[in-house]
Amino acid sequence: MTAVSHELKTPLTAIRMYPEMLREGWTPAERRAVYYAFMHDESGRLARLIHNVLSLARTLGVALDWFTQIVLNLVDNAVKFSAGAAVQDTEIRVAMVDGQQVVIAVRDFGPGIPVEQLDRIFELFYRAENALARHTGGTGIGLALVQRLAAAIGGRITVSNQQPGVAFSLCLRLD
Repeated sequence: MTAVSHELKTPLTAIRMYPEMLREGWTPAERRAVYYAFMHDESGRLARLIHNVLSLARTLGVALDWFTQIVLNLVDNAVKFSAGAAVQDTEIRVAMVDGQQVVIAVRDFGPGIPVEQLDRIFELFYRAENALARHTGGTGIGLALVQRLAAAIGGRITVSNQQPGVAFSLCLRLD
């Protein structure tokens, strides 16, 4: 449990560090308020996520490390692809469906994924071809890993384009 908590708190610490840097004046004045608000909101969301992920994992009895890795990969991608968007936000939602499954959805407000590439993004080493994807780094392993881990814990991962952005949903049965 301590290792999982550390894995989630490390990004939280980084996100909370940026407002301090912004207050020190290391960012152009016209962008300070936007960056500060984004980082502040994301740190609050990630703190709630820490609590919810740990509670949900205990409830479901799933492999905690795998579950945590899925959520971290999805949140990392959402933050990365929202960073340059007009709306710099990431949504994380948890819902119970028909009392039989839990759905964890992570949405960004970035450019989305070209429709013709949606069916390939879970392939190992595949990276969507667009300008932002080329600048965000990555190896094309993260989403392939997410899909395999979701299957290993009895869940499934889906993706859909939003207006704007992309939403990934992890569905887990409560059997």
